[in-house]
Amino acid sequence: MTKIWGGVLTLTGFIACPCHLPLTLPLILGVLGGTGIGAFLSENQGLVYGVATGYFIVGIGVGVLLLQRKRTGRLPLGRNKNNELSTNRIKVN
Repeated sequence: MTKIWGGVLTLTGFIACPCHLPLTLPLILGVLGGTGIGAFLSENQGLVYGVATGYFIVGIGVGVLLLQRKRTGRLPLGRNKNNELSTNRIKVN
């Protein structure tokens, strides 16, 4: 399951890449033209670029981390099955 989410985050991160926005933003605005969302996006293009850049960085980073992570059977947030804090760390090769 983590491989699927890693792939989804990596793919959507590449789609949200700020270098693609000069091509994709007018298409999105054309589809959403005449709606409240389209009006908001067209008036706040700087915000759209900022959010897309942030999602690009986080999506690619977390996606690659999930794709490289091995299945260990450990619970997230560093806790073991007895709900005690674990000192085990995620190994990244």
